Amino acid sequence: MRNSLMMVAAVMALAACTTNPPPRSDVIVPSAFALANGEAFQWLATPGGRDLLDVYPPLAMQQNVQGQAILDCVFLDTGRIGDCQVIEETPRGSGFGAAALRLVDRYRYDPARHASMIGTRGRQTVRFMLG
Repeated sequence: MRNSLMMVAAVMALAACTTNPPPRSDVIVPSAFALANGEAFQWLATPGGRDLLDVYPPLAMQQNVQGQAILDCVFLDTGRIGDCQVIEETPRGSGFGAAALRLVDRYRYDPARHASMIGTRGRQTVRFMLG
């Protein structure tokens, strides 16, 4: 019985060493949005770690691949961003671009405070990391 318990414990320890680490829950999304003119500002809301985990490309997670996507978006008068396009995805074809697009509705800004930005385009880098 004792040998069986030791064997189970050893197998579990080995399995823990060979599985992919869980995605981090403290993934940081840059809070400054870089405008085409180089200006930056602070968001009212951005995606959190849980949001990134929810959209993390399954194959990339399975293969322990980290990456990023750069989105180019328009500031809307509603305090949101829209008309977003992926302009870069690293690694290419990894699914991080599509995942980043699924996070667009999590961004919020104050349109009264940043009225001059309404209708302009800006770029946001979304990084996907595993712990």
